[in-house]
Amino acid sequence: MKSGKIIFFLFISIISFKGICQNDAHLVMLQPKEKLEVSNFYISEVIDNRVSKEGIGVIQKGAFNKQVAANFSEPFEKHLQNTFNILLPPAENKESITALIHKLYISERTTTTYELGTCEVEIEFLNSVDGIKYSLGTYSATVEKKGLDVTNKHDERILESLTQIINEASLKGVEKDPNDLPVANNDRTNKKIDFSEGLKKGLYYNFNNLLSNSPVDTLDYNTKLIAETKKLQHYLVHYPNSRKRIKNLFGYSDGENIYLNATNYTQEEYFIKSKFLGKYVYFEDQYDNKYVTAAFGMIGSLASTKLHGIVLDTQTGIVTVLTENKIEKLLEQQPQLLAEYNRGAQKIEDIRSIIKKLNDTLEE
Repeated sequence: MKSGKIIFFLFISIISFKGICQNDAHLVMLQPKEKLEVSNFYISEVIDNRVSKEGIGVIQKGAFNKQVAANFSEPFEKHLQNTFNILLPPAENKESITALIHKLYISERTTTTYELGTCEVEIEFLNSVDGIKYSLGTYSATVEKKGLDVTNKHDERILESLTQIINEASLKGVEKDPNDLPVANNDRTNKKIDFSEGLKKGLYYNFNNLLSNSPVDTLDYNTKLIAETKKLQHYLVHYPNSRKRIKNLFGYSDGENIYLNATNYTQEEYFIKSKFLGKYVYFEDQYDNKYVTAAFGMIGSLASTKLHGIVLDTQTGIVTVLTENKIEKLLEQQPQLLAEYNRGAQKIEDIRSIIKKLNDTLEE
């Protein structure tokens, strides 16, 4: 009877865990409540010039903080155009300008006491004269808010970022002589990082810094090895000649490798070094997942401290711990690789090998 209860408990736990993981999309809808007090321009066109157009960021869902891609509830350019039409109603006495969106990215970070929701926006405003678009300037805003659950407030942070940018542009003015303005570059291509060109050394405050290979290289920092075994190394990042840590980093690069912040998949803050680069940047780590331990006790704790394969998708910015289900999903478009993996022992060496082969296949 007792064993039957245990089996039933495990069955319910597995079903619940699968339920947590099934809904893989998070949609954000912007709903401005009122127009802005801006009288000198309106936005007649939105151009998506983001480095990656796969989504608007990454959020965390469920008790295990699973990373999920976020997107608008309708096409990116259409949704922003509808939003701008409410914030800045078109009028004949206003200047018509174009919004070239270089960045719009939301993210979440979990600590032991709170969650941090972040929105980063960068917009270049353009003026069209005789079919040629001229740049009126580039403006950026970052909005961060703490809370117990920040997922449902991303719309507010996006609107606050847009409002800050619009107000700043309005103060500086948009009525300028085209002869004094540079011609804009509005290349719409979906960019991806080219590792063959080499990594630049510096700090990544967000995924876009990595994707555009433009880390912050103006801030001095030191790295410190805080834990080392035959299988892993953990690092911290400090200000020079100080014990004070540089916080809220996505990662950093030493010019050859990528170091990922462990807060992308656990509550601990340290950095792990990439094993190899590619479409899926591959890492390995051994960590204590407090959610698993709390849910499943000692058995869960033992399972959570084994060596895990971890990948960073350089197209979406999503970090995934490679469980059996996640590996199958990753390989579902590559049946030969999936069959090869299933025939093997499915140990960490097999996971490492199959991700390397997946990257090689995707580069062909």
